[in-house]
Amino acid sequence: MNNIIFKKLGTIVLALLIGASVFSLFPTVTKAETTNVTWSDGSLTKTIPEWNQTDIANVGKSSGKWYWEVTLNKGSGDIGVANSDKKKQIRYTGYHGGGHGPTSQSFGTGNYDYGAVYTVNDVISVALDLSNNTIIFYKNGVSQGVSKYTPSLLGDTVYPYIRNDQLNGSVVYTANFGASDFKYPIPEGFLPYQDSGTSTTPDPSTKPGLHVG
Repeated sequence: MNNIIFKKLGTIVLALLIGASVFSLFPTVTKAETTNVTWSDGSLTKTIPEWNQTDIANVGKSSGKWYWEVTLNKGSGDIGVANSDKKKQIRYTGYHGGGHGPTSQSFGTGNYDYGAVYTVNDVISVALDLSNNTIIFYKNGVSQGVSKYTPSLLGDTVYPYIRNDQLNGSVVYTANFGASDFKYPIPEGFLPYQDSGTSTTPDPSTKPGLHVG
């Protein structure tokens, strides 16, 4: 009887050792690490009460290719990127569809005709490519083209940015930096903004949806 028990135990131990060897040959892929990105007050839905008031995200980027979405919930405003003190911005304006960037000798006053008008409930996606120094805005999944302003005009580190662009009343925005499924497909080669960029296998909680709606 004891011999049978010992044989069974030996078989179990051998199976465990073989299993351990197999797992060492095929290690588990580590999920991408993420950062909790929000607006500056720790929220994802932000109310900006007065004209020309602005806000930026709590995390900036200095390299890589990043994607996020911002929904305009109320009012009229601007969506884009800015430097840390918000004095320099590249933004896409809702009420006339214009583009804006830092005033310079190369680009003049900073304002130009860029894309389509957007209003309440529209989703503006941002594809920030710091590897190739470009930024593209999307309205409800449709590209508005490459902005003529380059992120390098803002400095070494840039941040997601929003602005109240109406003279009376508040503006409300909701951001998705990757904590939940995106509404529109993420461009090839880009990562959700809150991804750390340290792994090629995104965490399921930040994997964008691939449906259009």
